[in-house]
Amino acid sequence: MRPELTVRASAELADGGLTPELWKLEGMATSQEYAAIAAACGADGDPTGCLVLGRGADEDAVDQWLSLAAPVSGFVGFAVGRTLWWQPLRDAIDGACSREEAAARIAHNYLRLIGVYLAAQGGRTIVG
Repeated sequence: MRPELTVRASAELADGGLTPELWKLEGMATSQEYAAIAAACGADGDPTGCLVLGRGADEDAVDQWLSLAAPVSGFVGFAVGRTLWWQPLRDAIDGACSREEAAARIAHNYLRLIGVYLAAQGGRTIVG
């Protein structure tokens, strides 16, 4: 039900003149749902684009959402936070790792998700 409601709400906002540069949208179950939302937002062309949110979900869920959204016209990236930093930050606070190690793990998590997104866009990879 959420994908249908998201499409409807996005279309109403876009039809009402709301034209943000970026739409931040929650993960969906299929590429078709992402495509319908991008079209409703008017993001299947310039200058508007859509981002996938992480919702604090686990890596597997975020990987799936990014893989489904990345090849869809109108999706231009992602806005993921807690999935990247939650556990490393908790470990640093609890003394299970140093601040530097936590920062390195967060950077690794971010680069990994960039790789997932780029690979889903057509096989591009990152160096590092």
